[in-house]
Amino acid sequence: MKSALFLFILCCGLQSNAQPVTELKETDVYFRPTLTIPGKLRVTRTADSTLLPAGHYKTSGSNRYTLFQVGDSGYLNGSYKNFTDQAIYREVVYINGLVSREYFIINGTIHTEAFDSTVTVLLYDPKKNKWNPELKSVRVEKEYGQKGRRLILSFTKGPYNAYARYKYVDGILVSELIPHYLEKKMDPSGKLYQLVQYNWTLKQIETSEFEKDILTTKTILKNLSTVWDPKGIVHFTDDTGRFNDIVTYTYYDGKKIRKKEVERNKKRTVTEYDLQGKITSVNTYPLQTAETETEVAPVEVKQ
Repeated sequence: MKSALFLFILCCGLQSNAQPVTELKETDVYFRPTLTIPGKLRVTRTADSTLLPAGHYKTSGSNRYTLFQVGDSGYLNGSYKNFTDQAIYREVVYINGLVSREYFIINGTIHTEAFDSTVTVLLYDPKKNKWNPELKSVRVEKEYGQKGRRLILSFTKGPYNAYARYKYVDGILVSELIPHYLEKKMDPSGKLYQLVQYNWTLKQIETSEFEKDILTTKTILKNLSTVWDPKGIVHFTDDTGRFNDIVTYTYYDGKKIRKKEVERNKKRTVTEYDLQGKITSVNTYPLQTAETETEVAPVEVKQ
């Protein structure tokens, strides 16, 4: 897909090179957006504000130059390339003054790509207290790396800066982020090893760890100072952790609880269970703080 896109850019470049190019100074022209929504980009002469006629142009500055195409009514139409280095440049493709795609190219290879598209994303509904799929116009951003082995895909322009972000290595999804809803991390084979879920009903954050598809631990975090904004954004206002209420479960086989750890009211209570679910021990420890770093022996509660 990336090769096809680059071939398209190359073909456009070959076509533009076949056309006569008018050379101007960078200070001779002004790129002026219209007042419409969305704004369209026109090119005018600096001297008298008249529109540039249709054609291919090159403007030069002190340490850079730009190649661009102008269509009817002075609108940018086609390729706009901005060079500060022969090997590294930015290209924007315009259609009648509107941005269609953007590229950042290094040594002939597309490094980043961005374009508008309509996709299905998850958004929080405060009335139903649920996350629902909705069709939205988003900015799709692709970042390529490691000689094409890595791809980071983002859907931006959302209320949380990004609706979603995905990372692929060798075509395998290794991470997924939907801000304030969930985070997933996968190993190179695509198997899930960590899942973070924002539970908007119980106002808590749940982190699950897996080994070979089997649940090993689950941690539930509550904090009275955390703000669960109706806009679908979680605001963390406590950096000290003094309001944290944390419960961690460790499992034998993904189902039976082996250990339960509770951190609450400056204490940590550890309860252990056997395979039949019976309690074998309960120990309580004072939680370590910046003021109390000395080790304190646990207090065992006999069963």
